Amino acid sequence: MIPSDNLVSLIIIATLGILTLCAFIIVFVVMYQKNMMQKNHEIRALVQQKQIELFDAASQAEEREKERIARNLHDEINPMLTLLKQNLQKHKFDFIKNKFSVDHFENDYVLLIV
Repeated sequence: MIPSDNLVSLIIIATLGILTLCAFIIVFVVMYQKNMMQKNHEIRALVQQKQIELFDAASQAEEREKERIARNLHDEINPMLTLLKQNLQKHKFDFIKNKFSVDHFENDYVLLIV
C-alpha cells in the first residue's frame, strides 16, 4: 500500500498535471481561434480589395466607352452639319433665283430629324 502522505502528493501532482493539461488545451484553442479569426479577416480584406479593383476596372471601361461614343458622335455629326449648312445655303440661293424645290428641302429635313 501507498502511505497516505504519498497518496496525497500523488493526487496533488495528478491534479496539477490535469490542470496544466487543461490550461494548455485552453491556450491552444484560444490561439487557434485567434489565428482563424485573423485568417478570416485577411480573406475578407482580400475579397473587398478585389471588389474595389473590379469596380475600378468596370468604371474605367465605362468611361472609355463613353469617350469612344462621344468621339464617334463628334466625328459623325460635324460632316453632317457641314453638309446641311451647305444645302441650306443652296436652298437659299435657289429660293432667291425662284428655283426652290420643296422635295430637295424635305430630303435635307429628313436628314436633320433622323
